[in-house]
This record gives sequence, structure tokens and C-alpha cells, in this order.
Amino acid sequence: GMGKGDLNGVGLSTLYDTRDDVFNPHVGSYGSASLAFQGGVLGGDYDYTKLVLEGRHYIPITERSTIALRAMYGASGDGSPASEYFYAGGTDTMRGYKDNAFFGTHLLLMNAEYRFPIANIKMLSGAIFADAGNAWFPGYSTNKLYADAGVGLRIVFPTLGLGVIRIDYAFGQDGSRSSIGIGQSF
Repeated sequence: GMGKGDLNGVGLSTLYDTRDDVFNPHVGSYGSASLAFQGGVLGGDYDYTKLVLEGRHYIPITERSTIALRAMYGASGDGSPASEYFYAGGTDTMRGYKDNAFFGTHLLLMNAEYRFPIANIKMLSGAIFADAGNAWFPGYSTNKLYADAGVGLRIVFPTLGLGVIRIDYAFGQDGSRSSIGIGQSF
């Protein structure tokens, strides 16, 4: 159902990372940008350009509490196959919506999260978060932003090597949803 064909391309990307911990950051920034060219003189069955920009920033409030922020933008040309679309909704993007609830050739995503300790227990922490975003096809569907908010529990199992186990409960426009994930959402 995703179509088939040859996808020939070349891309450029750059990365900036000053986070203190890639799995559970407390301070620092992360930025990435990528630009991919598909088809044209490279051949293949698809001809389009895809741009993805992402920025994250982590602000320490206390020794164990952090404000985490993320913004992401993506745009893909009209000739892109469905496998190259952007998808939003679910555990790592918009927690108040079902997985891949929104999709299209454009994406805008923003997340804010306050991560804090619970009862001075080192392996347990909480989170309060808000997400906003959408993925859409220009001219065919709305570019309205959908939002959600919720709370979460973070459990760290360092001896198992899993890092952070994340349990979130979010309220979105379509009701509430719970999700479980490994690692921080961003």
C-alpha cells in the first residue's frame, strides 16, 4: 500500500549537540538539519526534495529537574512516496493522539516538558508536558495545529541497561490516551 519503485537520492545534513547525556539530558542543546534531493539527474521513480529541521533545548531548574523543549519542521515535495511522508501522533510526537493520526508532506511539531524528581527517589521522576503540531498536505487538508497536555512517570533501571521507561497519560482533542515508551520522548 506504500507504492513501489526506485528511490535514488543524495542528501546533506548537519548536527549540533551539547547535551550532557544523550539518553536523559539535563542541560544543553541539540540541533539537526537535513536536505535530501531525490530523482532528477539521479534517476529513480520519484522526483522531490525533502527538508527536515529540528531543535531541542534543555534548561536545568535544579540538580534533578529540567525543562525540555523541542521544535521540528519538515517539508517534502509533492512527488514523494507515502513512505517519505511525515507522521505525527503517538508516543514520541503528540501523546494525546493515536499513532500516526496526522500525516502529509509538511510537519510542524512543538513539545515542552517539565521533568522533576519524585519524593527524592533516585530512580523515579515525573513529567508535565504539552505537545502541539500537525502533519498535512498543503491545499488538501488543514494546517491547523492540534494540541495535547498530560503527565508522566519516568522510571530508571540502570542495572538492566534500558535507561528510562516512560509512562504518559495525555488529554487531546479526541479524548485521553496512555502510552509507554523507552527513553525520553526527545
